[in-house]
Amino acid sequence: MSRWKASAIHFEAAGGDRLIFILAAVDVTLGPLITLIIFKAGKKGLKFDLAVARYRAGRSLVVSGL
Repeated sequence: MSRWKASAIHFEAAGGDRLIFILAAVDVTLGPLITLIIFKAGKKGLKFDLAVARYRAGRSLVVSGL
C-alpha cells in the first residue's frame, strides 16, 4: 500500500470528508450573506468592502484546502 493510499484511508476514517463538506457549506452560505450585509447602494467604500469580503472568502478556501 502506498503512502498516499494510506493517507486517504486515514483521512476518511478520521471524518475528514465531513469536515471538508462543512467548510465548503459554511463558505458557500456565509459569502453571499456577508455580501448582503455589507451592500448598501451608494456607499462610499463599497468597492473596498466587497474586495475585502472576496479576499477573505478566497483565503478561507485556500486555507481549508478546497
